[in-house]
Amino acid sequence: MYRPAGDLRTAKYVIVGEAPAATEIQQGRPFVGPSGQIFDEALRNAGINRFDCYITNVFNTQLTKNEKQKSKPWQIGDSFVWSPMKGDFLPAGDFHRVRLLDELRDVTVPIVALGSVALKALTGKQPI
Repeated sequence: MYRPAGDLRTAKYVIVGEAPAATEIQQGRPFVGPSGQIFDEALRNAGINRFDCYITNVFNTQLTKNEKQKSKPWQIGDSFVWSPMKGDFLPAGDFHRVRLLDELRDVTVPIVALGSVALKALTGKQPI
Protein backbone atom coordinates (compact mmCIF):
# COMPACT_ATOMS: atom_id res chain seq x y z
CA MET A 1 0.00 0.00 0.00
CA TYR A 2 1.27 3.46 -0.92
CA ARG A 3 1.63 5.90 2.00
CA PRO A 4 3.18 9.32 2.63
CA ALA A 5 6.69 9.34 4.09
CA GLY A 6 7.77 10.87 7.36
CA ASP A 7 5.96 11.89 10.51
CA LEU A 8 3.59 14.80 10.09
CA ARG A 9 3.68 15.53 13.84
CA THR A 10 7.46 16.12 13.92
CA ALA A 11 8.19 17.32 10.38
CA LYS A 12 10.01 20.59 9.82
CA TYR A 13 8.75 20.76 6.22
CA VAL A 14 5.86 19.32 4.25
CA ILE A 15 6.53 18.47 0.62
CA VAL A 16 3.57 17.88 -1.73
CA GLY A 17 4.05 16.27 -5.13
CA GLU A 18 1.59 15.40 -7.86
CA ALA A 19 1.27 11.60 -7.85
CA PRO A 20 3.40 8.50 -7.42
CA ALA A 21 4.93 6.74 -10.41
CA ALA A 22 5.29 2.97 -10.82
CA THR A 23 8.42 2.71 -8.62
CA GLU A 24 6.73 4.62 -5.81
CA ILE A 25 3.64 2.41 -6.01
CA GLN A 26 5.81 -0.72 -6.02
CA GLN A 27 7.84 0.40 -2.97
CA GLY A 28 4.89 2.07 -1.24
CA ARG A 29 6.71 5.39 -0.60
CA PRO A 30 6.92 8.76 -2.38
CA PHE A 31 9.94 9.98 -4.34
CA VAL A 32 12.02 6.80 -4.40
CA GLY A 33 12.28 6.37 -8.17
CA PRO A 34 14.24 8.48 -10.68
CA SER A 35 12.48 11.68 -9.58
CA GLY A 36 13.35 10.76 -6.01
CA GLN A 37 17.06 10.86 -6.83
CA ILE A 38 16.69 14.42 -8.12
CA PHE A 39 14.52 15.25 -5.10
CA ASP A 40 17.12 13.89 -2.65
CA GLU A 41 19.88 15.87 -4.37
CA ALA A 42 17.80 19.06 -4.20
CA LEU A 43 17.18 18.50 -0.48
CA ARG A 44 20.92 17.92 0.12
CA ASN A 45 21.77 21.08 -1.82
CA ALA A 46 19.30 23.01 0.33
CA GLY A 47 20.75 21.54 3.53
CA ILE A 48 17.50 19.72 4.38
CA ASN A 49 17.46 16.23 5.82
CA ARG A 50 14.82 14.05 4.15
CA PHE A 51 13.90 12.67 7.59
CA ASP A 52 12.83 16.20 8.61
CA CYS A 53 10.19 16.16 5.86
CA TYR A 54 6.69 14.81 5.57
CA ILE A 55 6.27 13.87 1.91
CA THR A 56 2.89 13.30 0.31
CA ASN A 57 1.10 13.71 -3.02
CA VAL A 58 -2.15 15.22 -4.25
CA PHE A 59 -3.06 11.88 -5.79
CA ASN A 60 -1.97 8.83 -3.80
CA THR A 61 -2.25 6.48 -6.74
CA GLN A 62 -0.68 6.43 -10.19
CA LEU A 63 -2.26 8.62 -12.85
CA THR A 64 -2.87 7.72 -16.46
CA LYS A 65 -1.81 10.54 -18.77
CA ASN A 66 -2.06 10.55 -22.55
CA GLU A 67 1.45 11.67 -23.52
CA LYS A 68 0.52 11.91 -27.23
CA GLN A 69 -2.52 14.09 -26.57
CA LYS A 70 -1.53 16.32 -23.70
CA SER A 71 -4.94 18.01 -23.76
CA LYS A 72 -6.70 14.77 -22.69
CA PRO A 73 -7.80 14.60 -19.03
CA TRP A 74 -5.71 12.57 -16.60
CA GLN A 75 -7.32 9.51 -15.10
CA ILE A 76 -7.28 7.22 -12.10
CA GLY A 77 -8.95 4.04 -13.27
CA ASP A 78 -12.09 5.09 -15.14
CA SER A 79 -12.35 8.47 -13.38
CA PHE A 80 -11.12 11.68 -14.95
CA VAL A 81 -9.39 13.70 -12.22
CA TRP A 82 -7.42 16.56 -13.82
CA SER A 83 -7.80 18.70 -16.92
CA PRO A 84 -4.42 19.86 -18.25
CA MET A 85 -6.24 22.19 -20.66
CA LYS A 86 -8.03 24.00 -17.81
CA GLY A 87 -5.28 23.44 -15.26
CA ASP A 88 -7.91 22.36 -12.78
CA PHE A 89 -9.43 19.45 -10.94
CA LEU A 90 -12.37 17.62 -12.46
CA PRO A 91 -15.20 16.54 -10.10
CA ALA A 92 -13.65 13.10 -9.41
CA GLY A 93 -10.29 14.74 -8.75
CA ASP A 94 -11.71 17.19 -6.28
CA PHE A 95 -12.03 14.30 -3.80
CA HIS A 96 -8.21 14.02 -3.80
CA ARG A 97 -7.75 17.77 -3.31
CA VAL A 98 -10.10 17.76 -0.31
CA ARG A 99 -8.38 14.65 1.12
CA LEU A 100 -5.01 16.42 0.89
CA LEU A 101 -6.33 19.56 2.58
CA ASP A 102 -7.80 17.43 5.37
CA GLU A 103 -4.48 15.58 5.72
CA LEU A 104 -2.62 18.88 6.13
CA ARG A 105 -5.30 20.78 8.08
CA ASP A 106 -3.27 21.35 11.27
CA VAL A 107 0.16 21.85 9.68
CA THR A 108 2.09 24.87 10.94
CA VAL A 109 5.44 24.25 9.23
CA PRO A 110 6.34 25.41 5.70
CA ILE A 111 4.57 23.53 2.90
CA VAL A 112 6.34 23.21 -0.45
CA ALA A 113 4.30 22.49 -3.58
CA LEU A 114 6.22 20.55 -6.23
CA GLY A 115 4.51 21.49 -9.47
CA SER A 116 1.36 23.16 -10.70
CA VAL A 117 -1.07 20.42 -9.62
CA ALA A 118 0.16 20.57 -6.02
CA LEU A 119 0.09 24.37 -6.06
CA LYS A 120 -3.49 24.38 -7.37
CA ALA A 121 -4.56 21.84 -4.73
CA LEU A 122 -3.01 23.84 -1.89
CA THR A 123 -3.76 27.43 -2.92
CA GLY A 124 -6.25 27.37 -5.79
CA LYS A 125 -3.65 29.25 -7.87
CA GLN A 126 -1.72 28.28 -10.94
CA PRO A 127 0.71 28.14 -12.72
CA ILE A 128 4.01 27.97 -10.96
